[in-house]
Amino acid sequence: MATIGTKPLALSLLLAAFFFPAKHASAFQPLHAGGSNLAWYDISESARPAPDTGRNCREPFGILANYDEKDVRKNVRTQLRSMYQQGQRRLRIPVFHMRDSSSGKTILNSRGGSVSNSDGRKIRQLLKDIKAAGFEWIEVGFFPAGQNVPFKWQHWQEDLFEENWQFLTSVRQLVVDSDIPYQLDLLNEGAPAINQPMMKQYVFRLWDRYVRHFGRDDTIGFSIGAASIDRYTNMVAQMRKTGRGLPHHWSIHIYDHLFRGDLQKLDNHMHSVGDHRAWDIGETYYNDARVDAAFDAMELKRDVLHILQWPVTSQRGCDGHVDSVPTIAYPYTPDRDLDVSLTD
Repeated sequence: MATIGTKPLALSLLLAAFFFPAKHASAFQPLHAGGSNLAWYDISESARPAPDTGRNCREPFGILANYDEKDVRKNVRTQLRSMYQQGQRRLRIPVFHMRDSSSGKTILNSRGGSVSNSDGRKIRQLLKDIKAAGFEWIEVGFFPAGQNVPFKWQHWQEDLFEENWQFLTSVRQLVVDSDIPYQLDLLNEGAPAINQPMMKQYVFRLWDRYVRHFGRDDTIGFSIGAASIDRYTNMVAQMRKTGRGLPHHWSIHIYDHLFRGDLQKLDNHMHSVGDHRAWDIGETYYNDARVDAAFDAMELKRDVLHILQWPVTSQRGCDGHVDSVPTIAYPYTPDRDLDVSLTD
């Protein structure tokens, strides 16, 4: 039986979500209550600008990098309790990393591929607190920064690929040890564009190695930005070249493209090529009635597992990337409990 992380899913849910996908259009109704992307414990309009990127309201307040600082853990625990009380049950944990990170405020130092003892301790503490708050599932997303980002490479960087791989596997072991059901996003929005040869090679190499070592039950592969048909197509082509199969479901990120109908177009395209895998919505606007209404109006040809909101509103205040911390409110909870049977 397939697993999510180290814990088997209930047989009925697993069959319904992965192996008995919806074959006819149905109203958009997530199978589970979702939640938020959890990366920062605060924001500030007066935060010092990040080098070369202009104003950055979030960078000084990374949860993982600061979890042993005074009152940070206490504040995050309070936020987790409030989020749970508002109906959130699932979280996505972005892990930002790069070689020789200088700030130490959001981006962890991944030089050599190892997780430092200090960072490892903070990751374990956060996972422990998430579990204690009652959350039932997490997705851990890998966000390489700076020179570790493969789409910035002009030619293949084997040393950085190996560093990213070693860092990923080190964090994965911490997640496995936490005993929380999980999945991994091997590269945030890593589905490559047609003109990104290094990204294509990265997807091919990483998918081949990951599945060879760990199988494909605990990963969504690479999240798909902007519900892009082209990026989905390029990603699948690279995965198929490995001969190691595809993930059991996909993770889609959708913001303004939702209002242009791109999510529905991607669903139609996947259906036309015989891909009926379930989706999760790994990122969308925070607490947005317009987004919620757009989801409610949709009809899809597959199951949607859950919706995870990113801490930014459609007004894109602050620095345009993060303007709402903590993300307590949650409008995307399913309207009803679903009785998932064993039959198609």
